[in-house]
Amino acid sequence: MITETFRQEIYQHLSNDFTQSEDFTIDAVTKSNSKKLLITYRYLKHYNMEIIIDGNDFRAWYVPGEILQREYFPAKDKSDLLNCIEEWAKYIAEEFKSTPTHKKFVEHEAKIQDIEDFLAESKDESFKNSEIEELKMRLDSLQKEFETKINKDLEEDREKEKVIRNLSREIDILKSQSELLSKKNWFLSFSTRMYLYTQNNPRVAKLSGSILHNFLPEGLKQVIPNNFMDYLLEEPKNNKTKKIEDKANK
Repeated sequence: MITETFRQEIYQHLSNDFTQSEDFTIDAVTKSNSKKLLITYRYLKHYNMEIIIDGNDFRAWYVPGEILQREYFPAKDKSDLLNCIEEWAKYIAEEFKSTPTHKKFVEHEAKIQDIEDFLAESKDESFKNSEIEELKMRLDSLQKEFETKINKDLEEDREKEKVIRNLSREIDILKSQSELLSKKNWFLSFSTRMYLYTQNNPRVAKLSGSILHNFLPEGLKQVIPNNFMDYLLEEPKNNKTKKIEDKANK
């Protein structure tokens, strides 16, 4: 068994702006000449720290780590171990703060994969020089229409500048890609960039429907399903059968 003094020291190092000592349990087990401590985060049991105490030797394995899900730390003394425990509690706090961002990333990744899966079944061909020129002109028009809508419907000047600057960067990239990519791969890039652009700028998403619907040149319409643009602007869905109503009519 560990002393009550050491137990309280551990609890003190488990407290921060996010966690408190009551969030954890400490269990001690004696095996031959060594002792094992198991500190468990009460609400997520797999968040734990296992400590082996063998004389003055302290070894700790913990989840989550700073970089890896499970990490190892050989503490040189008690003070070093307590500092490790304090850092581990901070890692738990950081995991919770990062979870909403991670969930959003997973949603975006799933949507992009769906887009790629659908376009994989479409026929493909290279752009003709005349089609590249038309595409660039349409991209210029697309940018102007977006900027008009943004200047009209967004109130904050600083927000307008940021949204327009990001849009300009995306349009420039799409122009450059039209010189090298096939129609299908270019449209995959376009779809991904427009989806992420509207998701990262939610107020712009409401403005984008009619603009994007009227954007596609004839040479690209044959590459995609009829109502693909509707799907592109939808919120992510778990039911993939609702993505495209009828791919056969393209």
